[in-house]
Order: sequence, then C-alpha cells, then structure tokens
Amino acid sequence: MTEPNTPATPEGAEPDGGGQEPSTYTAPATQADLDRIIADRVSRTKAQFKDYNELKAAKAELDQIRQQNQTEAERQAQELTKWQSEAETWRKTAVGARIEALAATDFADPSDASASLDPAKYLDAGGQIDEAAIKTDLAEVLERKPHWRRAEGAPPARLPAVNPAQGSGGGRSPADPGTEFAAIIQSQLQRG
Repeated sequence: MTEPNTPATPEGAEPDGGGQEPSTYTAPATQADLDRIIADRVSRTKAQFKDYNELKAAKAELDQIRQQNQTEAERQAQELTKWQSEAETWRKTAVGARIEALAATDFADPSDASASLDPAKYLDAGGQIDEAAIKTDLAEVLERKPHWRRAEGAPPARLPAVNPAQGSGGGRSPADPGTEFAAIIQSQLQRG
C-alpha cells in the first residue's frame, strides 16, 4: 500500500530521488509518426555509408597500381612461395599415406599411426621418404600403445586399391615431387 502523500511508481522503476532524471521519451502517437522516425533513422544510417562504393573503387584502383608497380622478381618470389607451400602440403600428404600403408599390417587402425607421427620428420633433403625410420617409429608406437595393435588372426586393415589410371601419366614412371617442383620453377624463371 502507498501512503497518501507518496506518489505511486510503476513496478520496477526507481522512485524519484534515486539520482536519475525523469525520462522525456514519449511514444509515437500514430503509425505515421513511427514511420517518420524509422525513415529518419534509416536515412541517417545510409548517409554514414554513402561513400562506401567510392572507397571500394579507390581500393581496387590502388591494388591495381600496386600490382603494376611490383617488379617481376617480386611476382616470381610470390609465385615461388605459393608453389613451395603447395609442394610441402603434397609431401606431407605423401608421407602420411606411406605411414598408413606401412602401419596397415600391424595396426588395427592405420590412421592412429599417421596421427601419432610427424610426417615432416621422414623427408630427407632430396624429398625422399625414409621408410626405415617410419618402421622404427611405428614399432616404438606399438610398444607404447599395444592396444593399437591389430588382433592376432584379424585381417590387415583394408587399403584402397591402386588405380593404375591415376598418377602415372599413362605408363610413365612416377617422378620425385621435388624434381617436378624444380622443373616447374625453372620453367617459370625462363618465361620471365
């Protein structure tokens, strides 16, 4: 109950004297007033971004100028970096596949072996895969984690069948990825 000389306050509102000034907001009286308020706000927001398309075009022009000013050596360096990154990805993928192939005979799930070994460790400077090191490390993994071993008498994990139509170039022997990469880079340098 309220006392006769105390004004009632809406539920959840602070009574006067709480340090806040009373609100001056008044709700729009009609739908037209509300529409006008919304239209004003939308136009102010659009005005903030009116030069967006101009800035976007200016950035595209600046990027084009930068690309034209870039020297041939810089462009080749960027392309070389891109090719080196891709070659590294291919090498790691090849090593991971080789790890899984070697693990298929002893591991219940060869992907466990691939996940537990670092592919970069098994590539020599020439890009060749060190299978002896992989086999040694696979044996060590099985010593640490014997529960990963394939059950006695269980068939080896199924590996996908080799598709002779893929990757060999129609009878050509597969080349070393490092050699192919070097040939690509050499051809790029000769073009420039």
